[in-house]
Parts: sequence; C-alpha cells; structure tokens
Amino acid sequence: MTELPIPDPDLVRAARQHLTSRFATGVEAVLWEMHKHPMHDLDAVTRALRDRPEDEQAGTTTMDLGAAFLVLSAARLDVDRLEAALFERALELGLDYEQVAAVLELPDADTARQRHRRMARRAEAPTDERPPPPAGPGSERRVRGELARHRADEAAERARAAGRRRRDLTGSPDVPPAETAETPAETAETAARRAAQAKERTAAARLAEARAHEDAVQRHEAALQAGQGDADEHRRLAEEHREAARAARAAAAGGAPLP
Repeated sequence: MTELPIPDPDLVRAARQHLTSRFATGVEAVLWEMHKHPMHDLDAVTRALRDRPEDEQAGTTTMDLGAAFLVLSAARLDVDRLEAALFERALELGLDYEQVAAVLELPDADTARQRHRRMARRAEAPTDERPPPPAGPGSERRVRGELARHRADEAAERARAAGRRRRDLTGSPDVPPAETAETPAETAETAARRAAQAKERTAAARLAEARAHEDAVQRHEAALQAGQGDADEHRRLAEEHREAARAARAAAAGGAPLP
C-alpha cells in the first residue's frame, strides 16, 4: 500500500489560519480574533465545501480548497496517531495482533502488525500543534462577552444594510426622506429607553453566565459522586463556579455592567 504523504507543518499552520479567517463564525470567529485559536480541522474543511461566496474570484476559491486539502491531510495524520496509540494500548492490555485484526476486519495478524508499524511511523512525523482553547471561568466570560458584542455588531450592520436597501427601493432622488428633529423631551425619553434596554440585556447576559456556572457545579459534583478524577480538584472547581454563579446573579439583580 502506498504511504500517504506527510503534510508540512508550516503549510498546515498557514492553511488553518487561512480557512479560519475565511470561514469562522460565532464563537469560532471570537476565539480566532481574541486568541488566534483556529477552527477544528474537519469543521474548516466542511465549511470550505459548503460555503460558496458568490463575490469571490475563482482563484480565491481554489486557494480555499488547496488549504482544505492540507488541513484534511493533517486531520488524517492526527487520526493515524490515535490509531498508533490504540495499538500500543491494546498490546499493553494483552490483546494480540490476531485479535486486533479481527476487530479491524483485516485478513490476518501479519497485516495488523504491518498496519501498526505504518501508523507508528506516521505518528512520529512532525506536526503543527494546535494551540489549546482558552480555559477557566474568566476566559469563558470574556469569550461570551466578546461573542455578544460580535453578534450585536453583526445585527447592527444588517440593520444598516436593510435600511439602505429600503431607501434605495422606496426613495426618490428628487425627494429626500423626511426627517424630523427630536424635541429635548423626546431625546431624553429615547435615552432612558435605550438605557433600560441595555440594563435588561446586561441582566440577561449575567443570568446566562450564572446558569453556565451552575451547570459546571453540577458536572463537578456528579464527577465527585461518581468517583471520577481528583476529588479535591472537583471540590475546588465546584466552589469556584458556585461563587461565580452567586456573583453573576447578584450582578444581574443590580444591573452591574459586564466585564
């Protein structure tokens, strides 16, 4: 069987950056903007296949697909590294190549042994290590806050574009759109209404933050009861999330601004 080529790590890094800058949306876009954390490889490839921007030139689309091929090769290499690790672990636990061959539906033990060697060679190849995603409650809050601002900016831009389209469709070049100046009382009323709306949005964001921390508390307590992992660490993290949830609910009640 012909050996698959090993992608160059520098090219893979550049391809991940290209696809993320082109196709990341929502949380992916925020993580890229704040932490330069690229999209998951398979998500990036799928997005490159699905999205077909009509305003782009053919050369740009070709570049997208070339980057997708590189990223897919890197994803395949990651899978091969996992399979090599599985082979090692299976042999440590007492499985032999004949049993592994039966699981993988290979002809015989020798074929399984050759596959193991091939995966082990690929596992030793240099790779572009993906940076870990940001961790911790503080990072989660910053990402959620940035995501909320990002979505608000997108919504505002869509509203402006819709307004321009309405003016283009209904406006007359000889008759400008009618505009009336607000009175001071109306201006004050508008400002008060916007402040109240901003307070409501902030409280809703704080409540969502509190619920996320409370979910984390439940996860750590469930792991603690099930005897999974480090018990002291689960207690510590559960208490951190519990305090953060209390603070978020108190801030929601008082209308404190987001950090």
